[in-house]
Amino acid sequence: MEPDEDSGYSFLEYDNLQIYQGPCQLMHAISATEASSSDSAMKHGEIIIRVSKGQNIAVRADENTDTIISNVSKAEVIIRNVDTNLLLNIGDNFNSAVELSVVGQAYFKDISGSFKAKQFRGIVVIRSDL
Repeated sequence: MEPDEDSGYSFLEYDNLQIYQGPCQLMHAISATEASSSDSAMKHGEIIIRVSKGQNIAVRADENTDTIISNVSKAEVIIRNVDTNLLLNIGDNFNSAVELSVVGQAYFKDISGSFKAKQFRGIVVIRSDL
């Protein structure tokens, strides 16, 4: 995986897949503190977004190292292996967005707009195969 400074993630692209791991800044901060203590507030897992070919989904870390996923249109969203409470906002305006709390697995269909996953560290996979 190659670091991508624009998004704040490590990034890999292959065929119909884009894979983001991170955010890098959060991963580095966790690595520095994990040696001395376990931080149970960090979210692990996978967010998989299936979209039709040609959609340009943007994944980036914001200034709070929250994960922002935008430009989503009629996607399937699969959340897997989340071991702590993942706070997920769905909507174009995060102040009035639907806020969900996910532990374990979740599946959403026909999602459009943007997401914010608070303090998520894990893998975001964009599959353009619908």
